[in-house]
Amino acid sequence: MERALIILSLFLCSISLALAREIQGVVMDTDSIPIEFANVTAFANDSVVGGGITNTSGLFKIKVGSDCNRLRVSFVGYDDVILNSIQKNMGRIVLHKTSTTLQEVVVKAPLIRREADRILTKSAGLKVTFISGQLHRLIDLTSHCLKSYFRTRILGHIFPFGSVT
Repeated sequence: MERALIILSLFLCSISLALAREIQGVVMDTDSIPIEFANVTAFANDSVVGGGITNTSGLFKIKVGSDCNRLRVSFVGYDDVILNSIQKNMGRIVLHKTSTTLQEVVVKAPLIRREADRILTKSAGLKVTFISGQLHRLIDLTSHCLKSYFRTRILGHIFPFGSVT
């Protein structure tokens, strides 16, 4: 019984392999320049049954079933080509450049604005203001504290403030 089941599964696999066919072709633009990495999709009615991409020479080879009846070739910046006549060697497939006009682009001002006495920034709809005088005082205070800290610790010895000469 197991032997018959194995033979039957091998038979079905061989039939599906025999029905599969390889389609190949070259994808180029109107100037006969090969298009690298173009998408090639095979369809059986409205279902995808295979696909692949072109190589650096514009060549593609895909395996599809015998029910494949349509091929679509597409690439960004080019119009899609749909082929309804499927052959083993599809030959040269020419893609035409898309003539699409983009809408206008809006450039917005930066989120940080520097004025004479302060720096203004907008963050998530909130307006935060840094007064430069206060910022300088904070930096001066921090540097003074660090200088005092390091001045009292020389070579691992801790000296009381003011005793280091």
